[in-house]
Amino acid sequence: MNILDAIPYLCLALDTDGRIVYANVTARAALDSKSGTLVGRSIGDLLPPQSGKAFTLAVKKCADDGTPAGVDVKLSTADSPDRDIHFSVSMYSTDGTARAPLIIATGRDISAQKRKDLEFIRFYNLAHNTVNPLEITDTDGHIIYVNPAFEKASGYSHDELIGRNPNIFSSGKHPAAFWKKMWETIRAGKVW
Repeated sequence: MNILDAIPYLCLALDTDGRIVYANVTARAALDSKSGTLVGRSIGDLLPPQSGKAFTLAVKKCADDGTPAGVDVKLSTADSPDRDIHFSVSMYSTDGTARAPLIIATGRDISAQKRKDLEFIRFYNLAHNTVNPLEITDTDGHIIYVNPAFEKASGYSHDELIGRNPNIFSSGKHPAAFWKKMWETIRAGKVW
């Protein structure tokens, strides 16, 4: 067993042309390959075209000037279609010189994070574009978000509200009748 087989991420050792010299167990499993069958192949050829190009460019940049790079790629296998993998690509030399350096690429599955990011974007778009006023506070009661509908309904701008306590609304900017109607609406379980 190679020490890299103990790492739960995809680990690849590549030559400066991007050909695989070594792939750990996790990488072989992710690329649906048996031990040894990846050696000599280009990782760029094993990925979908767009991802293969991006990965190949990251390897070339690293090989050309030694600059570490990061690249997100799509990886599809029979068991796991369309996984998002983030690869960190960096130069490594076994003897500390520039002679026969290797490119080390470590990849981790970021599919779950990408799904969370997409959910956040959907929520943000929904909250921001709804016609209903929306205010969000942190656990200390400070306003951290208001949508445009809230700005319009309250008469305050975003910048005037963020970081403030909702008690700002008792500042006298609106007449008492405005607040009475607001609380009646909220207590009736209706949208204010």
